[in-house]
This record gives sequence, C-alpha cells and structure tokens, in this order.
Amino acid sequence: MTLADAYDLTNSECPDLQGEFDLLFAADFYSHIPISKLPDFFCSTKKLLRPGGQMIMVT
Repeated sequence: MTLADAYDLTNSECPDLQGEFDLLFAADFYSHIPISKLPDFFCSTKKLLRPGGQMIMVT
C-alpha cells in the first residue's frame, strides 16, 4: 500500500509508484476532485494499472 499525491501519481520521486499495479483504491475522494481535473486524474490512474487491473473508488 502506498500513500501518494493523487494529482501527481507519476511523480518520479515516489519509488513506490514505479511500475504497474493490480489494484488502485480510493475512499471518500471522488467528490473532492474538481470536474476540470477528472480527465487528468483518470488518465494518470489508468497509466498505473496493469492490463486487467482494477480501480475501486468508495464514495
């Protein structure tokens, strides 16, 4: 499990975010993402998921 800046998921200074993940999880977060940042947020999370990976968001 890794704690990271959700708006900078590809930050190269965070070694725990290198590579691909099977699962991304976020709780009580979606409603805090500005509508203008939604495309960037989902694009960056998709880059971190391996093929067949899943993202779970609890709202």
